[in-house]
Amino acid sequence: MKDKWEFYGSRFEAIIRANQRSLNSSSATSSAAADSSNAASSANTPKGAVAGVVYDPNAQYFLVGSSLTYADILVAHITTWFVEECGHEIVSKMPFLVHLQNQVISLPGIKQFIKSVHYFPLGDEAYV
Repeated sequence: MKDKWEFYGSRFEAIIRANQRSLNSSSATSSAAADSSNAASSANTPKGAVAGVVYDPNAQYFLVGSSLTYADILVAHITTWFVEECGHEIVSKMPFLVHLQNQVISLPGIKQFIKSVHYFPLGDEAYV
């Protein structure tokens, strides 16, 4: 199961980073400024950066576009499930994915559901 997650988790992480790069490049004032910025950042890329995308804990990250979609909720759900099954270290190298998961979990409706009697946490031997 961990092997599957390493594959899919890293793909989700890459998709979030690519979407952020796309959003950043579309908001650039000119392509020439963006090109010189990308060249400078790729020459000296800090840890946690991919092709000019640096993790910012104050930003919002999504799989597609610039707002929350059903895909984001599904990926946050599966991420939560894998963390429950395998432990938090399974996402330790995926800051963008963890950020997306936390964005979804902190939504008022989701947060309320998780705290309700309708949410079933990871089953134990008694549950099974």
